[in-house]
Amino acid sequence: MKDMVVSKRYAIAIYNSLKSLEDKKNVMDELRKLKNLIDTNPDLEKVIKSPIIKKADKLSAINAVAEVLKLSSEIKSFLILLINKNRLNIFPSVYESFVQFYNDEIGVVEASVVIAEELKEDTLKKIEFKLAEITKKKVLLKVIKDKSIIAGFTAKIKSNLYDASIKGQLDRLTDKLMEI
Repeated sequence: MKDMVVSKRYAIAIYNSLKSLEDKKNVMDELRKLKNLIDTNPDLEKVIKSPIIKKADKLSAINAVAEVLKLSSEIKSFLILLINKNRLNIFPSVYESFVQFYNDEIGVVEASVVIAEELKEDTLKKIEFKLAEITKKKVLLKVIKDKSIIAGFTAKIKSNLYDASIKGQLDRLTDKLMEI
């Protein structure tokens, strides 16, 4: 929990230092490239998250990554700051907070939609439209398959969960029967 608070503070600091929406988009794209590299490279992830690895080794790794990804000097300086403050491990959540600030500014919200089996594109569009109607924002769907919900779907937007699944209905029915 403490790391989330700290992550948001770092994300706010970066976000507020940028003047234009275009600058914010460019920084978000750079941060996304780094996040994707971390997610697909277990050795780099270990360097980022491990408290055992020395600062000098982390600096070397970040310098190499910055060169490969052609990161701006601002982002490279930010990563060095995280290393010097022993906070490089929170980079993924700093990125997530930054994306959330950007999406809030442009009126977009991300929704995680869990489905039991593949849905037709028009059905997903209907779900997206209904969620946009509820949130009064443009919705970006992240679809996840999970057969345990049996049928239907669940949608999570920030801390709100919308449950239109058979499993959810069965759980609610079970709760009512237990009250009798």
